[in-house]
This record gives sequence, structure tokens and C-alpha cells, in this order.
Amino acid sequence: MPGSKRGPTAPGSASWSSSTATYRSALQRAAPAPHHQPREPVLTLPVFGSVEGDVVVLPPQVTFGVTRGGAAPERELYIRNRGQRPVTVISVTVPDEVVTYTLAAVQEGQEYRLTLRLRDGLKPGKVESKVEIFTDHPEEKHLVIPLYAIVRDGRRG
Repeated sequence: MPGSKRGPTAPGSASWSSSTATYRSALQRAAPAPHHQPREPVLTLPVFGSVEGDVVVLPPQVTFGVTRGGAAPERELYIRNRGQRPVTVISVTVPDEVVTYTLAAVQEGQEYRLTLRLRDGLKPGKVESKVEIFTDHPEEKHLVIPLYAIVRDGRRG
């Protein structure tokens, strides 16, 4: 992996690091790990995780689950600054035909609450879209959050 390296390890353990500039999101990679098997000198281990920067969005995706047409469920996202300098959310882009939103500062420069409400009257089917958050952080100006829902017919039968 570019920007990654293995560190010294004790027997039965492995150490691996990666540059945060290389992967600032979810990652799924394979990392080679040396061991003492003469026929297979390198063992490949799956590595799962995420690398987060100063600005983190919790939860990292919006899932409305299965809902009925006519219901208008809400979900909240928290945009948190873990860095030293204040961060401002400049704008938010949502799929207007799917959700409405409100943005409120919990603590200006440190934490914001983004409330998303699924629109009434959505047609039955799957919703797969995204929420885009724009900040003034020099390295994290554009954050993309997946949005999912399954809308069922609103009539009970």
C-alpha cells in the first residue's frame, strides 16, 4: 500500500501503519506479514478499518431502513472537529427530492448537528444517494456521506 509500512513485531503480533493523507475514509486492503513457514514466506492478512481526519461525521452513513410512504422519519448526523483550529460547516447538499435538512451549531467551530427528514410521499423503492458536507478545513473541505432507505407502499393491507 502506498504510504504504508510494517513496524517491528513481537512473536504472534503484527504492526502496520498508513499515512492519513493516503486514506481518509474506510479501507479494506491486504497487508503482507512475514512468518516462519518455509513454503510460504509471506502470509497475507486482511485489514479492515477507517482513517479519520480532524473532521468526523457520526454516524458515517445515513440509514432510514425500511419505512412506509407517508412516514417522515428523521436521522441526525454530528459533524465533529477533533483538530486544534475551529471548523465551520459552509454548506450542505442533500438530494432535495428525498430529504430536507436543518443544520445547527452545538458548539460553534467544534460540533454541528445535521438533522435529515425523509420527505412525505416518496415512491416505493430503494433510495441510494449521498449527503455532501462542505467545510472550511484546509484538508477536509468536502465530506460525502452515503444515504440509504427502502420505501414501502404507505397503504396498510
